[in-house]
Amino acid sequence: MASRRRILPAPALASHGCEPIFGSNPRGAGGHPATRMTRTRPTATGETASSKPPPAPTIGVKICGWEIISLHSTIGSEESMDELTAQLEHVANKPNGDAPRRKRRVCPPEITFTDAKVSLVMSESHKLGVLADADQQTGTELRFTARDALLEWAEAHQKLGMDHSSTLENRGVRVMKTAVAKVWSAKKAQNSNNDDNDKKTESEFHYDWTFSSPYAGTIVSDPSAPRDVACGNMWKALSKSNIPFDMLQDTSQPILMYDDVHLYEDDLHDNGDVSLNIKVRVMPMCWYVLQRLFVRVDNVCVKCREVRYFCLFSDRGGRGVKGVELNTIYRDISWREASWEELRQNYLPTDVSAWREGAMTMPGMPPLAALLNKLPPVPLPDDIPEFSCCDMS
Repeated sequence: MASRRRILPAPALASHGCEPIFGSNPRGAGGHPATRMTRTRPTATGETASSKPPPAPTIGVKICGWEIISLHSTIGSEESMDELTAQLEHVANKPNGDAPRRKRRVCPPEITFTDAKVSLVMSESHKLGVLADADQQTGTELRFTARDALLEWAEAHQKLGMDHSSTLENRGVRVMKTAVAKVWSAKKAQNSNNDDNDKKTESEFHYDWTFSSPYAGTIVSDPSAPRDVACGNMWKALSKSNIPFDMLQDTSQPILMYDDVHLYEDDLHDNGDVSLNIKVRVMPMCWYVLQRLFVRVDNVCVKCREVRYFCLFSDRGGRGVKGVELNTIYRDISWREASWEELRQNYLPTDVSAWREGAMTMPGMPPLAALLNKLPPVPLPDDIPEFSCCDMS
């Protein structure tokens, strides 16, 4: 994973008014201990105290009032996965009225990077134009974690019935009915450690085993706040995209920091793949984030849910962008999906190997990213606008 991340040396960052941030042994946001950050400042000669940055799981930059960090983590420990499972089941089974309900059992993806995180914080002190201690910065945060994504996935189950014949869908979450699903359910039931006295009718696995979360990031007014106090109402719907993609394609602007952070993965019991990852890029005038959820159930369906975020934080030299406000986050959301039959109808490959992440491109076949863009779009849930913005200033 380390090869996917890069950050310019401190002297090069300093030439753009930017400072590097490194941290060690951090934990995720939302109720977990805060990450201890250190910044590497150049000396009078332009050199840093060390010729190489310390080997830290967290890297980031501080620029124009923004603190942007990314954190890779190992797969969750047994203890952390048990804790996450309990949280997900609690949310998925939240009481809905007084009607008695069977308990829904759920499991997180087998590969969940419980402490992985991307965080972008607009400091409150910068908004107010005052100085603040580096270790006590507060402000509005846009963050991405596996925990937040899976909690939103679990929450969508509250409106899904436990009837195995039900075809209900809520916010893009549904229990898929395929032969694979029977294998998956049996595997989970076999691996569970239910009490022998538990009745099958009171507790069972019946959930979206593709982990197709409607997650589109978490925005909170306090970086230490958990997901349940997220400020979803800060997003204002727009009629069109305001992301200046031509600016992002300007190769004359150096990339100060780049990272590709994986939040969770699962091979769906060898019947496909699901992955959620976040790519973050920081340039001298702006930052850009791409969140992608990829789902492939072999010979059944392919899904791609992408969320793009852009923020212009500097207009140095008067190089502003028409229609784009400073320190306003612009968000574009697109969902694409096709059954295997719809792949044929859209003249897309039906060979499973063409839809595998990280696989060598088949001769004469476009790369996976290009194929995903050719999937037919599907409607978004009513509460998720296609284009929106959030003023952070």
